[in-house]
Amino acid sequence: MEIDPSDYFQTALRRWPVILVVALVGALTGLLVSQFQKPQYQTEAVLGVNINYGVTESLALIVEDRAINRVVALLLSDSVLQAVLDRLPETLRKTRNWQTSSDIRSVVRFDQRLAEWGLVAVDPDPQVAQEVAQTWAEVSLEFLDEAMIHAWRAAALLDESFDVICNFVGPQDPENLSGIWQCQVSPLEVDPEALEGTLQMELDRSHGVLPNLSYELLRGASLPEKPIVWRRGVFIASGAIAGLIVGGIAALAFPEKRTF
Repeated sequence: MEIDPSDYFQTALRRWPVILVVALVGALTGLLVSQFQKPQYQTEAVLGVNINYGVTESLALIVEDRAINRVVALLLSDSVLQAVLDRLPETLRKTRNWQTSSDIRSVVRFDQRLAEWGLVAVDPDPQVAQEVAQTWAEVSLEFLDEAMIHAWRAAALLDESFDVICNFVGPQDPENLSGIWQCQVSPLEVDPEALEGTLQMELDRSHGVLPNLSYELLRGASLPEKPIVWRRGVFIASGAIAGLIVGGIAALAFPEKRTF
């Protein structure tokens, strides 16, 4: 028996009220389920991070992106999140059963909006959300401070690996005061292995952060007043899609009533 898909399509069009009603029932069911979800509170601390072009020449866009991405990677690293966990009150850690950086990672989110970076925390308790976001911001600034120190040390070591020797060469005629500077670059007499080891250590401790970075805390985390409802839309949409599928199957499975 040959099946013509157009027959099913025509049947679905004729019985669209059935599909629509079932889809609405699914959406209302999703809304009802969302009402029983535990409310979540969200807050964020905002950092301002950018390249300080007052102390460096402009960089190519891809270089700037890579430099910024290194900072993002540091703020989201296990080292930073573990430090956040260690700084939170012990009673809170036991209540939430937070033991590793992965537990903190599950309640935080990073929102990058150009030069404004939101360190977001979500939790059923608004005070806990505020404390996690604020602690994350404070720890991030401390890690950035430490990374910048080592970044500048690495830059200084690179500069000190060479020496510039300049001599003023004047004319033979003493009445002619014009002259030129002759300069040459020569390596410093230092132990290459010692310099390489020290430089590598400073680069590792800088986490790849450039010394021309500019950063500050623009806004601390505030206590959220209302729960977020972003999951409600997910439940409603899921219910509506499930309703469309069920309605379509029902419209095609049950035979139509025929009148003679």
